Amino acid sequence: GLPGFVNLTTGLAEVTNIRVADNKPILADLERVLDREVRAENDANCFALSEACDEENTQYPSVLGLILGTGFGGGFVINGKIHSGQVGMAGELGHLQLSWDKAPIYQCGCGNQACLDTYISGRGFEMLYRDLKGEELSAKEIIDRFYAKEESAVDFVRIFVELAAISIGNIITA
Repeated sequence: GLPGFVNLTTGLAEVTNIRVADNKPILADLERVLDREVRAENDANCFALSEACDEENTQYPSVLGLILGTGFGGGFVINGKIHSGQVGMAGELGHLQLSWDKAPIYQCGCGNQACLDTYISGRGFEMLYRDLKGEELSAKEIIDRFYAKEESAVDFVRIFVELAAISIGNIITA
């Protein structure tokens, strides 16, 4: 599983959060070094497949899994099979555009601006805090302040959760 995808047409990895791996023939390189076949799938697709295979979820023909971590992504499973799309990018929901007029505009590693991936993620959490609250802190420091009930951190976490909820709601209802 990788945080991006391998383009099925070109064989090149498209991994915007790990620049050293972006636009590289990762599978061919690994196969050469390991002297064996190597397969890859988007990490969110792997997560969604794991959830779809869970006994309590096998009754559902379609599963959408969403991951919020270093980035923001999604995976689709339809009838028990990962749906990666024609080039392997289906489910890359982190590259939908943010719809919030109060947000600063961030450049995404994919080359576009205002992708959900740059807001609804760990680094987005830190950047938004910096730009909305005027102080540069790590996510851990922000959360520590939140649990200590510091007003600025509590207000920020409320904003972040609302932003994530609206964005995920838009994805689910689209």
